[in-house]
Amino acid sequence: VRALFMAADQEGLESFDYNFVEPPDEEYICPICLLVLCDPHQTDCCGNHFCQRCIRKQLDTSPSMVCPMCRVTNLTTHLDKFHLRKVHALKLRCPQQSNGCPWVGELGNVKRHLDPVSGQCSAVFPCKYGCGQRLLAAILPAHFAECDHRPYRCDYCLEYSGTYAEVARDHVPVCPRYPVPCPNGCSAKGIQRASVRRHLTKCPLSVVECEYKDVGCTAKINKHGMASHCSKKMPQHLKMAYSAYVRLSDEYHRERDLLIADVESLREKLAQVEAELSLKVPDLISVQQRVTVQDREIKDYLSQMQSLQAELKTAHSQLTDQAKLQQIIQKQTKQLSSQQLSVQSLQDKLTARDCELKEYVAQIKSLQEDIKTVQRQAQSHLKRNEVLQNEVLAHRSQIQSLQKINIVTSQIVQAQKSDILQLKITNDEKDSKLVHSASTIKELIESMGTLQQSLESKDDLLLSMKSSLEGRMAEVRTLEQSVALREEQLHTLQAKYVINEPDCTIM
Repeated sequence: VRALFMAADQEGLESFDYNFVEPPDEEYICPICLLVLCDPHQTDCCGNHFCQRCIRKQLDTSPSMVCPMCRVTNLTTHLDKFHLRKVHALKLRCPQQSNGCPWVGELGNVKRHLDPVSGQCSAVFPCKYGCGQRLLAAILPAHFAECDHRPYRCDYCLEYSGTYAEVARDHVPVCPRYPVPCPNGCSAKGIQRASVRRHLTKCPLSVVECEYKDVGCTAKINKHGMASHCSKKMPQHLKMAYSAYVRLSDEYHRERDLLIADVESLREKLAQVEAELSLKVPDLISVQQRVTVQDREIKDYLSQMQSLQAELKTAHSQLTDQAKLQQIIQKQTKQLSSQQLSVQSLQDKLTARDCELKEYVAQIKSLQEDIKTVQRQAQSHLKRNEVLQNEVLAHRSQIQSLQKINIVTSQIVQAQKSDILQLKITNDEKDSKLVHSASTIKELIESMGTLQQSLESKDDLLLSMKSSLEGRMAEVRTLEQSVALREEQLHTLQAKYVINEPDCTIM
C-alpha cells in the first residue's frame, strides 16, 4: 500500500511516496488531504485529527473559523503528541527500495536513514549525466563534480562548451587563451597560446645574432647573455672593426682616384663639345628660324585639319541623319503595309458583318410577319371568343327562361293538386290531367338537360379557346423578346460598324 506523507521541516514542506508494510488505519489519515497525518493537530470541539498545514489552510480560508467536520465556529486546535508518536511508529519500507535498499523501519526514522552524510541507505542511483555508473546517494554529489560527461565550458576562452571530456580532449590543446610555458624556458608565466610569438620578441632567452655581425662576428646567443658576450669579446670586436675600417678606407681611396680621373676626362670632353658648339651656333640659329617657320606652317595645317574635321563631322552627322531617316521611312513603310493589311482584313470583316446584318434584317422581317400573322389569329380568336360568349349568354338566358317555366309549371301542378283536392274530381279526369302534366314536366326536364349539355360543351370550347389564346400570347411574348434581342444585336453591330469606320479612315 502506497501513501503520500507530508513531512514538515525548517525549509518547508516536502512530499515523499512511501511504501507502508501494512495499510495505515483511518485514524492516521487526514480528512482534508486523505493522506497520512503530518504534525497531527486535534480539534477541541469534535476531537478529529488533521494535518497542521491542512487545518491552517482551512482556517485561513474561512473567516468564521468553522470546523470542517462538526461546523462549529471559532475552532481551536492543539498538537496531539500521543497521536504523533503513533504516526511515527508506522512501519514502512525504504522509499528507494526499487534502487536496491532493503531497509524496513519506522516513519520517524526515514529522514535519518535517507540523510546523504550520516544515513545508511544502500540504494544506488544512475548518474544523471549518462556516464553509466550507479553510485550511492552519499557519493553522487562528488561524482557529479568530477564526471567526465558533465556539461563544461572552457575556463580560459569562455566560448567553447560541451562535456568535460570533449573540452579537455578536443579544445584545450588548441585553445588560443590556454596558458603555455615559454618555448625558451624563461620564467614568464601565464603566456596565452596566441601570444607566444609576441613574447618571443621580448623573451630574454631567445637566441639572436651578435651586435657586431656587420663587422664579421658570427656568434648567436640569447638576449640575456648579449652584454657578457660583448664585454668578453671586446678585443676581437675591436680588431674586426679596425680591419673593416682599413678595408673600407682602402676602397674609399681607390674609388676617389677613379672618380678624379673620370672628372678630368669629362672636363676635356666638355671643352671639345663647347668648341664644336661655338662652330655650330650660326647653323643652329638658321635651323631655329626654319623650325619657327615650319611651326607656323604646321599650325596653319592643323587649323585647316580642324576645319576639315568639323566639316567631316557635320557630313557624318548628316549621313547618320539620312540613315536614320531611311530607317524611319522603312519602319513607316512596314507600318503602312501592315496597316493596309489590317484595313483589308477590316474591310473583309465589314463585308462579312454587312452580310450578317442583312441576314439579321431578313430574319427580323420574317419574325415581324410571323408576329403579324399571330396577332391576326389572336384577333380572330378573340372575335370567335366574343361570339361564343354571346351564345353562352343567350343559352344562359334560355336556361333562365326555362327555369322560370319550370317554376310556373310547378306552381301550376301545385294549383292543380289543390284544385283536385278541393273539387274532388273523378279519378279518370285526375289521371288524364296528371298524365298530361307529367308528360309536360318530362318534356321540360329533357329540354333542360339538352340545354345543360349544350352549355357544358360551350364551356369546354371556351376553356380550350382560352388555353389556345394563352399559348399564342406566350408565343407572341417570346417572339417579341427574340425581336428585342435581335434589335439590340443590330444596334450593337451598327455601333461597332460606326466605331470601326473612322478607324479605317484614319488608317
